[in-house]
Amino acid sequence: DKRATTDLDGRFVLRGIASDVELTLEASHPEYVSARSESFRVAADEVSRDHDLSLALGGRIDVLVRHGDGSPAPMAILRATFVGEDSASVDPLTQMSNKEGKVKFEGLRPGPWTVAIDREGIGSETPSETTPQTVAVASGKKHEIAFDID
Repeated sequence: DKRATTDLDGRFVLRGIASDVELTLEASHPEYVSARSESFRVAADEVSRDHDLSLALGGRIDVLVRHGDGSPAPMAILRATFVGEDSASVDPLTQMSNKEGKVKFEGLRPGPWTVAIDREGIGSETPSETTPQTVAVASGKKHEIAFDID
């Protein structure tokens, strides 16, 4: 698992990688949809070029989880799942609400995402009975939703 940071033009150099093994490049940034290259091999002492990746501006869903009395619900476990075309190629995202009951899913591929509460807190064995919400995520836009539990 080698990592590199790009320069201002997006160029990067990876050194010390193993030769003659399957390699895949992945680029990510919190505000952009991640991109992954096709697999390729590099021979010993070979310089490999032309592995370009393009990142598209992603969308964001800000979630607020509240108890019935309006107080924040920390430690709720939320899952965001892409439900649009080619959904099998997009991994679901899971996060825990912070002490303010907030979660931020960012760098989301534009299209429909369903957000659900898996568990209402650490140690809770019972799945949440809240209704999942579907959001039409747009590139570069912030979408806000809320869940009330209890």
